Amino acid sequence: MTTIDPKIQTRLIRDLEPTVEIELERHVATTKDWYPH
Repeated sequence: MTTIDPKIQTRLIRDLEPTVEIELERHVATTKDWYPH
């Protein structure tokens, strides 16, 4: 397994966070409760 520089990991997370937040909020807003029984 390759080691990734922690600075790069931190930058990647910081860069992706706004997009992930938007998509997660969209997903939560459109999901419907599912009761199979």
